[in-house]
Formats: sequence, structure tokens, C-alpha cells
Amino acid sequence: MACGPNPYYDAGHHQKLNGNRRHLMSALADSIDDLVQRLCQKRALQRFELKEIQKVSREFNPEGGVSTLIDVLLGRDETVFTKFKQCLRDMDRGALIDLIEGRGSGSHKATRCTCTVTRNITEQSVDDTGDTITSSYTEQYTHQSEHEAGVYKRVGCGQMREPDYSEIWIPNNENLVTDFKYNLGEVTGRLLQGFVISDDDVTTIKRITDNVDAARKLVEILPLRGEGVLRKIIKALQPKYDIANILDQQLKELMDKVTV
Repeated sequence: MACGPNPYYDAGHHQKLNGNRRHLMSALADSIDDLVQRLCQKRALQRFELKEIQKVSREFNPEGGVSTLIDVLLGRDETVFTKFKQCLRDMDRGALIDLIEGRGSGSHKATRCTCTVTRNITEQSVDDTGDTITSSYTEQYTHQSEHEAGVYKRVGCGQMREPDYSEIWIPNNENLVTDFKYNLGEVTGRLLQGFVISDDDVTTIKRITDNVDAARKLVEILPLRGEGVLRKIIKALQPKYDIANILDQQLKELMDKVTV
């Protein structure tokens, strides 16, 4: 028996999604879990689809999770596509809506972005005679990466979602301070480049000359940068920092418990 045409096929939104698949994969990778949860709440996704997208994100990479979501949306009607855009708007990602509505199949050139973070450090120590010795030095970290024009990102705001905050972030506070305190220039540079923190956040950290206090302040700021900030932090700091790998493993274990 011959199969008829897909009643949900809409050439317009297919072009918008497929034409911007690569850009959407890059822009939504750091918030895919938040997005699919919102879509599920709006009854735009079924539970088994939610679990499949989460599984791909967890076992492969978040970009693959976004691509799987796009495949699901391609099989849905305009109503679901509208709900998808509503979720983006609720997540303050209106620029992505402009992108998919304005350039369905346009190509974008990659641009190189350079980020430099400089901190003036003052340290004190006591010599054998009991005299206090003060030394000063400048720590500088420069990070370069390529971003595609037309993919818009911004620093998030709001409290890190539960149970990420209470079950992962809080128990690892001291480990985070330990990993950050000797590498603050590089860590803040990576987080700034990954749109996790803002220039104002970096300025706040730079004003604190004691490395431990500065690291504690950073650990205090980070969970206030959006519901899905934990995954963004992990992505910005992997694979170099052990604490990022620990957080990643704990997040995977937590998601396994939630989806069982």
C-alpha cells in the first residue's frame, strides 16, 4: 500500500530548521536540556522523545541532541514549530527566532574572536626573620576561538536549576575554589569566551587581589548565570580542568536517575 504525503510537512518551517541546523546546533547546545523540558511542558514533545534527545546529548554531545530535536520538529506541524519559537522567546533567545525567520538557508562566515583577561595580583609572605614581604605581578590570559556570524549568544541570568545546584554545585564548592584559585586568568577567560560570565563579572573578579577570595567570588557568581549554566561551565572548561570532568560525570549520573 502506497504511503500518502506527510500531513504535517510544511516546506516553510522545514527550510527554516534544516537551513539553520548547523547554527542552531551551536547556539542551543548549552541549553538543550532546558529547551526540551519546556517543549515537553507545552506538550510539543512526547516523553519518549524527551528521553531520546537527552540520551543523545548525554552519550554523544549536546549538539547531537539539538540535531535530534530538529529531526523531531520536522515531523510536526506549524503549531509545534510555533511552540518551539515561544520557548526560545521565553529563554530570551529572540535573536535566534530572527535568524531562523530571516535566513532559512543562508551561509555564515566564521569570525575569530580574541579575549584577553588581565589581573594584577598582590601577594604577601613572611620570611625567616618574621618580616612581611609583599610582591606584585600581572597575570594575563588570551584565548582565541571562532564564532559563526549570525549565531547570537548572551550571558544568562537566574538561579541554576535544581537539583544541579544542591546536589552537584554546592558539594563541589571547595573543589571548584581549589581548581580555580591558581588559574583565575585562564578560567575567567574561558568562561567569558563561552558566554557564561560577563565583562562586569570579570571586572568584579579582577578587583579582588587575593586568589582564594577571587575564586570564591567566582564560584558564588556562576550559579546565578541561568538555569542551564552548569552545562555551559562544563563545556567552557573541558577537557583541561579536572573539576569540569567531575561535574560532567556527576551531571550524567544525576540525569540517569531522573530519567529512570
